[in-house]
Amino acid sequence: TVQLTHQVRTMAGDRQVGLPVSDKITLGPGESKTVLQTVTVPDAVLWCPENPFLYVLHSECGSDRCRTRFGMREFRADPATGRAMLNGKPVYLRGASITLHRFFGDPQCDGLPWDEAWLRRFLVDIPRRLHWNAFRLCIGPAPQRWLDLADEAGLLLQYEFPIWSDRPPMWFTLWKQDEIIAQLQEFVRDNWNHPSVVIWDASNETRWPFLGEKAIPAVRGLDLSDRPWDNGYNKPLRPEDFCEHHPYLMRTQPPFFEMTELERIFGDPKPRAPFLPPFPNPAIINEYDWLWLHRDGRPTHLSRPVFEHLVGPAATADQRRQAAAYLLGGLTEFWRAWRKYAGVMYLAYLDADLPDCFTCDNFRDVRRLELDPWFLQFMEQAFKPLGVYVNFWQPQVPASDERHFTVVLTNDTYQAIQGTLELAWQAPDGPKGPKTRVLFEVLPLGQVVRKVPLAAPSEVGSYQLVASAEAPSMPWSPTICRRDVRVVPAGK
Repeated sequence: TVQLTHQVRTMAGDRQVGLPVSDKITLGPGESKTVLQTVTVPDAVLWCPENPFLYVLHSECGSDRCRTRFGMREFRADPATGRAMLNGKPVYLRGASITLHRFFGDPQCDGLPWDEAWLRRFLVDIPRRLHWNAFRLCIGPAPQRWLDLADEAGLLLQYEFPIWSDRPPMWFTLWKQDEIIAQLQEFVRDNWNHPSVVIWDASNETRWPFLGEKAIPAVRGLDLSDRPWDNGYNKPLRPEDFCEHHPYLMRTQPPFFEMTELERIFGDPKPRAPFLPPFPNPAIINEYDWLWLHRDGRPTHLSRPVFEHLVGPAATADQRRQAAAYLLGGLTEFWRAWRKYAGVMYLAYLDADLPDCFTCDNFRDVRRLELDPWFLQFMEQAFKPLGVYVNFWQPQVPASDERHFTVVLTNDTYQAIQGTLELAWQAPDGPKGPKTRVLFEVLPLGQVVRKVPLAAPSEVGSYQLVASAEAPSMPWSPTICRRDVRVVPAGK
């Protein structure tokens, strides 16, 4: 007979929460027993990105003791709105996919994923600078320390079980269904106490009926939080489950995708695939660009045709980096402004730079965690809580041409944002040409579409059309959106 006691304390400050619960447990020789105890957490502080409050459950049984960290929060998908809901409020996921197990094969990897200073900068400091609140962990599990740090930093994780295949022979020759279910059960048990894990993901880009028919039903009940599931490329099982979408617009052969197509799609009441998710469930985009470069600026195997079309085969590494960052930033602005997805996460924040790699990340120096400056310039703006998207992608305009530009302001915060929107033409040597300033207010979690009048410069040349939203009450203000435009003689 032993005394089993549970007590909840706060992680910060180690303060007692509520009263301990204790029961006498009697076990016979060789007997094991599952015991259910209910511990009340009065006035619970809910875990969220803004306040990632953590508790610790202290378990004692005679001389045996263990500690279990957890957070109190509710996360679900709302089928009516297509939004993710955290603690009863909509939350928009902004961030990236991480392919950690690819990085394990990178010559630069060594012990970096277990280096505390490197990891904190990677998972906490850089995401804060880029205004990310979410990651998708894909193509292999992460060390528990990564999830602990995500709990502490308030990150929202879509956690993917390592299945990725659309080739049916593998299902029958290599994969045993009972073993898949057993491993999936362990996957859930290993990670169910992490409040940062908000979505279970059964696979990546996989169409396999077994996952929905047997695997997910066999493990869903283990999770007392009843987190939503993503079922790869299969149909979600419940209306409250997510579906993921990978709308790669950049084509590798003619006809190549042109960003001007976004202008039409934004206002189209019946947009075509691949702009809409494959199922009516709440949807998350966690891959979307096809603009990968090696860390030295060379195209990868998959992206070479895209960059030859965009900047030509003789382009320099810096020209390719600039083009990739400019277009990735623009696509990010578009997907956020379109507001049809609960989350937008690009691929990949961390990857492997190998001679024949298909994808890669945006680091110049992964050991020092130095991101490409062009990437920082565009993506830091594209993911700000107040999104700014100019729905204009024409490569040229006539001199002195007068038109109205559509500017979309998207507010991911829980407070109204007020300020001034400036739309101006900027020449390479500094401000030059007409500009317009208008006041704006965007309600909490709301969106405003403005038609802003502005004439093109009278002098021909290369310009940037720059939209800048100044919000004095926001520490990250302003949000800046740029479009490269050439002003040509009128009539041409």
